[in-house]
Amino acid sequence: MTVDGAQGEGGGQVLRYAMTCSALTGIPVRVINIRANRPKGGGLRAQHLESAKIVAELTGGCFLEKSLTEGSTELVFDPRGSAASLSGRGSAASLSGRGTRRGGEIQGHASTAASITLMLQAALIPAYMRSTENDPVHVVGPMVRHFGIHLDVKCRRVGYYPRGGGSVRATVSRTSAGRERLQGVQLVGGRDPARKVEFVHVHGYFAGRPIPQDTAEGVITLIEHHMKEELCEFENKQDEFHKYDERLLQLSRAPYEINFRRPLPDSLKDVGYGIVAAVGYNDGSVVGADCLSDKFEFDTVVVWRKVDDDLERLTATILNDVMAGATVDIHMADMCVPLMMAAEGTSAVLFRGPPSSHLETAVRIASQFGGKFSMKELIPAATEHCPGWPGNHKVGALWELRCEGLGLSF
Repeated sequence: MTVDGAQGEGGGQVLRYAMTCSALTGIPVRVINIRANRPKGGGLRAQHLESAKIVAELTGGCFLEKSLTEGSTELVFDPRGSAASLSGRGSAASLSGRGTRRGGEIQGHASTAASITLMLQAALIPAYMRSTENDPVHVVGPMVRHFGIHLDVKCRRVGYYPRGGGSVRATVSRTSAGRERLQGVQLVGGRDPARKVEFVHVHGYFAGRPIPQDTAEGVITLIEHHMKEELCEFENKQDEFHKYDERLLQLSRAPYEINFRRPLPDSLKDVGYGIVAAVGYNDGSVVGADCLSDKFEFDTVVVWRKVDDDLERLTATILNDVMAGATVDIHMADMCVPLMMAAEGTSAVLFRGPPSSHLETAVRIASQFGGKFSMKELIPAATEHCPGWPGNHKVGALWELRCEGLGLSF
């Protein structure tokens, strides 16, 4: 199977999903034009190489040796660990030896500032394929319990661009002993009045050696107040306006958990912050949004302004998903694609459209490996009058992503 890495958004996502689908189906894959659309140049970088090696170690797969180098624009991978399948192309680099054993621990180190969550995303399904109920492999991934995967993640250390240094430990195992297939998921409640908000969680970090204690504490207080005011204001103000949508009022009535880690020790290499907000519903669905700082020189005014701008975008994203009736956010939608493909039965989720390039690319790659997907708009975008709601009052379209799963056994 040949997958063009220049398709869609043309970044590392194509490589990650191609290897995941290869691991799921046992079909060898050749990815060409890797990261061809990246402005700073294509080819494999340290985090992509490490992700690929983790997947190979989990599956007992092997690579064409000459393709497993930084800067390479082509990667050839056989999840079955058969060097013979790569004959005629060059020597094979095998990372097998663990592929037939259940459970265990895998470690990965990108050696540069990189996205840990994207590396773990690549490892999630291969880790599930090797996991048991009581002997887990360590990886991470959100909202996959619906499919039959149990996850737990601990952040050991936070790291920010450009020097990184973050560390996480996550565990994945099967929710049911002896279960050989992922289970199909139906999260289609949408705007059904019976679908209620059960919780709102906001978590984050704000830390860095150059930041004075009082400034860091002040920014954290700003974050907490901002989230409460933006997402909880509707209950308090409903007497001032003639209409508030029930979907927004639910946000103010739900229990809130807002937790920010205070400044870390001086061992942290760079200044930065990360914020994640999630809204959970009684049907088990969760929509979320996050923001992560870019590198900036420390300046109190700049820091405060940037945090405030990021929070505006984050809360607007959450509110738009809530109003649209999404059961997954747009980022989770594309991450569900390989899970939906592998699961048994029909899976369906709802997201606020239009589909992102990442989602379209994920569906295109999974379809190459036999996935049967469909996407359609259920409710078009519309303008609704809701005073006090930040943004332009336009409610996004509600789309459905549906898949007839392959029912693969592991």
